[in-house]
Amino acid sequence: MSRTFELSGSALVRLFEAASLVTLVVFVAPVLWPLNDAASLALAGLFALALAALVAAMWRSRNAGDVARLDTGYDIAYDPGSYPGQAAKERWRKAVERLPGSDGDDEDE
Repeated sequence: MSRTFELSGSALVRLFEAASLVTLVVFVAPVLWPLNDAASLALAGLFALALAALVAAMWRSRNAGDVARLDTGYDIAYDPGSYPGQAAKERWRKAVERLPGSDGDDEDE
């Protein structure tokens, strides 16, 4: 009888995020600990802001699934020449549309 331990991809991502946050706090806290002057308070505020931005970025990457990615048709820098398979597919579709009897209604777009 063997025991197995499995982690899903999302669990690994959350584990990495938690480890990143803890590591950041552990390494930055000793540098900031004696909060005795205005410069150290400003530096502590800067690192707190960076920590909050990191948490917000991690939350947004997990919850913003409906935003356009760079590899979609919404990319303003889309270049079909950089994707030879996509360029060939578009040329094939144009050729099929030019065939006699073609009405342009393809079901698998």
